[in-house]
Amino acid sequence: MKLDYMPIQAILAFILLTLASLVTALSFSVPQLLRDKDVIIVGETHRRPESTQFVTNTVTEYLQGGKCLIVGLEIPSHQQPVLERAFKGKWRPWRLKIDSISSLPLSSLIDHPGYRKMLASFRDQIRQGKCLKVRAIDAPHVVPVDRDEWMEKQILEVMDGTPILVLVGNFHAMKEISWSSEALGGVSLAERLVNRGVKVASMLQYWEKKGCDLRSERLVSAEEPESLEYVKPIMDAIHAKTPDRASEVTDGVVVWKCRD
Repeated sequence: MKLDYMPIQAILAFILLTLASLVTALSFSVPQLLRDKDVIIVGETHRRPESTQFVTNTVTEYLQGGKCLIVGLEIPSHQQPVLERAFKGKWRPWRLKIDSISSLPLSSLIDHPGYRKMLASFRDQIRQGKCLKVRAIDAPHVVPVDRDEWMEKQILEVMDGTPILVLVGNFHAMKEISWSSEALGGVSLAERLVNRGVKVASMLQYWEKKGCDLRSERLVSAEEPESLEYVKPIMDAIHAKTPDRASEVTDGVVVWKCRD
């Protein structure tokens, strides 16, 4: 009797692909990236509460067990003293006020209740003695300088061997960009740091377009074929060319889909 090995080979190939996908999913996680990389840059669409909650949870979980972390935020660097006073709640009698998170001046681009809630979480953890530093890394609005170049400089200055987690817009987190037009050209923060030899992990965030009150997150490695379907609309939004592989741009995508 002649045996047909093709179905068996197909099944074995499917099992191997499934196992490889599972290994990739298990090994691709934020804590793993924080152990392996110097800097993780998390891109976002601004004013999305899921993004700041994701970062809050990531920081809280990572700091457990006594680990140290530096968080870089898209706040002008000249506001660092103001940020630190807000975390410490210092009383300034000449202004008859206590510096607080609620009174912290933030750009309308990023300001929303979720962002201030994230800052309040950082403040509480610092006061609890957690090994956390928060740095304002964006360029002051009055300084005529490339923002990504400025943020690159700020990050290089604070690098001391402690992992750094940065929350910025999606563009700044892309490792390489091919622009649709030279007039749109610009070098992202992630690409600048990679060119400096810094070990960078990039994570973009994608939101399913339909509206909903509750969303669930899923972390998709850029090695997974489906990741490109999430990267493409992010690239389209900034008028950049979609890469052949998502891994050319990022290490992974946090996908936010509506809960059933």
